[in-house]
Amino acid sequence: NESSSFFTIIEVFAYDFPGLLFSITDALFRSGLDVWVSKIATKVDQVIDIFYVRDFDGQKVDVPDRVLAIKKAIADVLPGTSQLL
Repeated sequence: NESSSFFTIIEVFAYDFPGLLFSITDALFRSGLDVWVSKIATKVDQVIDIFYVRDFDGQKVDVPDRVLAIKKAIADVLPGTSQLL
């Protein structure tokens, strides 16, 4: 979360499945986040998705409990072997 002073950066490494991108972005929206930039990459059956987000007030998320809640919201929509940074 220290790579950018303006955005919270979320990196998702997962096995691809239909609807994965929607599931992740829906979890971000439900967590009160706007996606400003996304970098989406798929290779065979794996994805690396990077999201630059801010909260609905336009602020970077830096409260540890909020960051953990966001990670949980995303992890809940991912297969068990996925990784979230």
